[in-house]
Amino acid sequence: MPEAFGSENAVVCVTGASGFTGSTAVDCLLLNGYSVLATDHPDRDFSAVKQHKKYMSEHPNRYNGVSLHIAPADLDDEKELASIFKAHRVMYLLHPASLFNLSATRELLWKVNIEGTRNLLRAAADNAKELLGTAIWSTGMVYGAPRRPGPLKETDKPNPSNLYTQSKLEQEYLALEFEKNGMPLVILRPANTYGPRSAYGAAKAIRPLSWGSFFPLTPIPGSGERLAHYVHIDDVVAAAVHLTYIMGHKQVSGEIFNIADDAPVTIGDLLARTAGLLKVKPPVFKIPEQTLRMVQKILPRETQVPFFGIEQEEISDFLYQKTFDNSKLKSTGYRLKYPDIRDGLEPTLDWYVRNGKLEKIWYLTNPKWRDYGKHIRPEQRPFADYTII
Repeated sequence: MPEAFGSENAVVCVTGASGFTGSTAVDCLLLNGYSVLATDHPDRDFSAVKQHKKYMSEHPNRYNGVSLHIAPADLDDEKELASIFKAHRVMYLLHPASLFNLSATRELLWKVNIEGTRNLLRAAADNAKELLGTAIWSTGMVYGAPRRPGPLKETDKPNPSNLYTQSKLEQEYLALEFEKNGMPLVILRPANTYGPRSAYGAAKAIRPLSWGSFFPLTPIPGSGERLAHYVHIDDVVAAAVHLTYIMGHKQVSGEIFNIADDAPVTIGDLLARTAGLLKVKPPVFKIPEQTLRMVQKILPRETQVPFFGIEQEEISDFLYQKTFDNSKLKSTGYRLKYPDIRDGLEPTLDWYVRNGKLEKIWYLTNPKWRDYGKHIRPEQRPFADYTII
């Protein structure tokens, strides 16, 4: 991690601070000596941020010269956004706030992901006169189904397959227009992101897998041999901080970066590895691809597969192989904290275990669950484990 910018009056503004990515970014920044302005919609509870704020008050020696401000603001209200920039010296801006809902309407997706970003960047351009760097969260999903074999590069043409990814691509275009007008800015395209607090992607398999103390409930989609690419949330937010910090030195403004680890895995191997770490029976039942395609065709767009929470739009992810080239990010000097999902999976599962995120049956059949992650070293811990690090 880079050193903090050294002004106790300056802050890093993090949008979507109540969410998975935003709350982890707050943890990351505070632990590394940055003061933070955490913002999100006024209706959000900021529970994770408030927990960290409480911990800071109880352990002031760990946070000398570091502050945390919570400032609710609606992306739909440009005046509200302008007020938070006027009230604080924002020198870096991390913008993960987004409507991540594959079933949402076009109107709502465009309102939040595009117009909300426009309001935010306009407010920052007009009022954050010392802004040195901005990171905009897009998604690796904008590539859609790969048009060629091999890892996807930032130069590959996007091929969004649904309204959500279309909105994120339009968000990219909008943000780059602000960059052309002088705002220092990078675009992030993360691969499938996992880690503490996630309720999406790989996290949707963890709870069903925890039933495996009795029988393997989770099916393997397709053959299980298709490669998927992941990245730990700590690497996503740390890469964002790294890129915004070096923006003035490395001339990366206006660039797009894939954020992915070094080791894509097959879905079957990932499920088996997760089951092994949870000490449950590994999945054995496979759902043929023809069945997956049929389910995707007949399942209404706004409907989820019961129990597993898989949306209709997510099924296609099991039907093709997608990996990412991360060499551009690494060429800037960023070093992955978790270069392989095998490095980050167990600390992630430990967080789920300790925070009651598995089925009750798992805890009953694993009476020593409190000792689950005692062997995990502090440097292996995710940012969300700041009370243990």
